[in-house]
Amino acid sequence: MTGSTYATYARAETKTLVVLSGADGITRYERCPGNVIAFCRRCGSTVPYPPEDSPQVEFFAGLLDDDPGVAVAYHIYVGSRAPWHEIIGDDLPQFDEQIHRPI
Repeated sequence: MTGSTYATYARAETKTLVVLSGADGITRYERCPGNVIAFCRRCGSTVPYPPEDSPQVEFFAGLLDDDPGVAVAYHIYVGSRAPWHEIIGDDLPQFDEQIHRPI
């Protein structure tokens, strides 16, 4: 989905998510039951789409225009990373799968 070795996600409170414009161009696609992605119908960029009744929404950090004022907290899906990719240069926690932590 990203075309790269990894993706950098950010997480925010769903109640703070505001679509300023272009909401009519957002298309949703259910990849499998309960797994919905949303993207721009014009350019194909993924956009935040919180699961129903979710207090948090995840999105690609590359969508941010400004510095969010936070740093990387941990690495996830390390158990399925490419065999040639090593995470070096930090001592952050690493998890084989997704974890759910409060913001």
